[in-house]
Amino acid sequence: MASNIDKEKLGDFDYIKVLIVDDEPQALKVLKYILIDLGFDVVAVTDGKSAIEVCDISFDMIFLDIMMPGLNGFEVCRAIKDNPALRDIPVIFVTAVNSSYDLQKAFVEGAVDYIIKPINRLEVQSRVKNHLTLRLQSKKLIQLNEKIAQSLTDLKFINNELATKNKNLEEVNNAKDKILSVISHDIRTPSSVIFGYSDLLISELNEMQLEEAKQVAVKIKASSEGLIRLLDNLLLWSSAQTGRIQVSNESFDIAFAVNIALEEIEGPAKDKNVEIISKIDEELKASGDKTIFCTVIRNLISNAIKFIEPGGKILITAFQKTEFVEIKVIDTGKGIPEEVITTILTTDSFYSSVGTNNEKGTGFGLQICKEFVKLNGGTLTIESKIGKGSVFTFTIPSAT
Repeated sequence: MASNIDKEKLGDFDYIKVLIVDDEPQALKVLKYILIDLGFDVVAVTDGKSAIEVCDISFDMIFLDIMMPGLNGFEVCRAIKDNPALRDIPVIFVTAVNSSYDLQKAFVEGAVDYIIKPINRLEVQSRVKNHLTLRLQSKKLIQLNEKIAQSLTDLKFINNELATKNKNLEEVNNAKDKILSVISHDIRTPSSVIFGYSDLLISELNEMQLEEAKQVAVKIKASSEGLIRLLDNLLLWSSAQTGRIQVSNESFDIAFAVNIALEEIEGPAKDKNVEIISKIDEELKASGDKTIFCTVIRNLISNAIKFIEPGGKILITAFQKTEFVEIKVIDTGKGIPEEVITTILTTDSFYSSVGTNNEKGTGFGLQICKEFVKLNGGTLTIESKIGKGSVFTFTIPSAT
């Protein structure tokens, strides 16, 4: 133990290991005795080659003779300082030659101090104390720098996480604003229609003819169906925006899935006398989430019905490609301006316009289509000519 050295200053050096390199037995013996008496663990060698072989990071200090056969002290010091793992170990030269040239060269090679022979105990203790104190401070500084570097890394990670969370929060807030906008405007209209016609039935039912009551009921049903579809789209879009939607992967019949979607929008098609033709091979299969697929088909056809004149036509086709299936929804509607197509496909903005029978919309439908096609591993494209109609094409991985 280093009990004879100021422990208050060298508390982190309870165990001190020193290497002595000297080819003079008497000098080696004297220095070794002094260092052992100070409580140090001492390793002593008599030549430079042996010094290089035994030196490792466990040593806290090296005493090195300059004039030795074979490798001299300068060469040994240079070899130690060239090793990144050892270069911070303080080297004190021990020499009998009080030459300014040799002493200057010693410092050039990396020594921190020197001792002139014959060796004096008090001088050794003083030099050891000073340089161990400096080494301790250096170690603490290195540790502090490492902690600072780690703290900076941790801070960068935290900042990145905060930036991601802020971005997600901003997206959620934007989604919330859009949802509130839909609730305050687009849901109010069908709700008002339902309320108004229901109130009419309650107050006028006894005076109404059966056909009149039936027409009111049909209008209530149509508004209710529209409201349900709107709420479904709203919930689906919200789930997609917040990452809460679960996407499954299954093989399913495309023709069967399209027929399911068509059944859900049969009413609006009949109301406008729109003919919907599905030309899909019953053997054609896709791989993905069937519910998401049906939602895309339903919204594309609903959109086509909205912008088609009464008596118009909608054609649905599907063709096998190399690794995917290409589905097309072709309508004879009024068409979409090119700039609107760009807005739909390249931004998250909702584009809403009035249908051919003054149907109101939210713009949710096509945004849901774009996002849900992507969730199923496909792409969506739109081609359109004003006054001629539109072609909506999307892809989905093939199951065959």
